[in-house]
Amino acid sequence: MSWIKAAGAKETYAPGDSLSEILVRYGIPTSEIVKLNANENLFLSKSFQQGLLKEASCRVDPRLYPSEDGRLESELGSYMDVDPESIILGNGSDQLIELLVCTLLKERDEVVAINPTFSMYRRAAEIRRVDYRSVDLNLDFSLDANRLLDAVTPKTRMMVICNPNNPTGNQFNKEKIIHIMETFDGILVLDEAYVEYANYSMARKAKCFSNVLILRTFSKAFGLAGIRLGFAVANTELATAIKRHCQMPYTVSELSQEIGLHALRNRSTVMDSVLKTVETREWLYRKLNTMEGVKAFESDTNFLLFNTPRPSEEVYHDLLRQGVIIRRFGEVLGHENCLRVTVAPRRELTRFLKALEEALV
Repeated sequence: MSWIKAAGAKETYAPGDSLSEILVRYGIPTSEIVKLNANENLFLSKSFQQGLLKEASCRVDPRLYPSEDGRLESELGSYMDVDPESIILGNGSDQLIELLVCTLLKERDEVVAINPTFSMYRRAAEIRRVDYRSVDLNLDFSLDANRLLDAVTPKTRMMVICNPNNPTGNQFNKEKIIHIMETFDGILVLDEAYVEYANYSMARKAKCFSNVLILRTFSKAFGLAGIRLGFAVANTELATAIKRHCQMPYTVSELSQEIGLHALRNRSTVMDSVLKTVETREWLYRKLNTMEGVKAFESDTNFLLFNTPRPSEEVYHDLLRQGVIIRRFGEVLGHENCLRVTVAPRRELTRFLKALEEALV
């Protein structure tokens, strides 16, 4: 099996401790565990999402291949005010990341990205044997556009910017993003997974560039992480070329497309959950910053990065023992002991804050 290891990424993706692992390790029933580690939208009720699933499943004949009739692209076009032909559907945005790296790049090409950022880009590059280089954000997590552009070499074929960024949570200055779009002539991937929680999107502007792809997802604001449905927006010529020459047929199941359609048609409920998330995010930000030794960083997403006076590894495991799962990061650009928590309804966050207070004693 050594050839498999040689061909794959250097590191495996570690999503964190699962509910079943905590049940085995600490004997805490899964129903009593507060899961705040994956930035899922917990403001949309399970019953509402199951209703969408039930309604969608009644319209699907599982014996047939997906129709690819363009209905979802049309609804997405209306939602974002873009040409439906400019939309590329994917089996989650992770699959689109893999598609772009594996089809638009060749071995020993180079990807330049910001640091820290979503780890799936490095993983996709390593699997493809593409060189991956990162450029640190400023200490306040802002973007130095000129420093990022100065890092480009003749080998650089792709640049990646998550905006808003994960794990820092902030959306970058719009003018700096536009400057990069107008300057970089390779493939520019702008990952907007969390953009519903932020101030602006570049999706409409993508039509003006032949080399820009905007990645979006149904996993965050739309609360459909388990469905695996993502999409990209690009210039119609680029989008058409990718769909015709790079994608396999039937990438997205008929059921996923139908659920996506129903979610978009019920987007007033989704947007209401986004407003509640933003309000609660500001409340949680204030709460964390009143705790002695804790610093929470401002966010334009549905999560908050924060650090603690105690070692983050110890705090993380203390929270686990109390049935609360968050995400650990450690050092982030000189900020020690960083952890990340999903913004959830106040009931769950009150449990988290109480557990955190005990962990900091």
